[in-house]
Amino acid sequence: MANVLKIQIRRDTSENWATKDPVLGQGELGADLTQMRLKVGDGERQWGSLPFVDGGYHDVTIIDGGEC
Repeated sequence: MANVLKIQIRRDTSENWATKDPVLGQGELGADLTQMRLKVGDGERQWGSLPFVDGGYHDVTIIDGGEC
């Protein structure tokens, strides 16, 4: 059987992100499940201060719920 690599992305709703307002580690991805948008941490700024990633497309599918 082949080895399977599973990457987990920190994810939660807009409300929970705003309430917790965590600092994402440098390069850590955070997914807003309400808006279906991503942010990339810098290890210093809190969630609310980080811009959303704009990759020029919006065909992002995030499956499975979770908490930040």
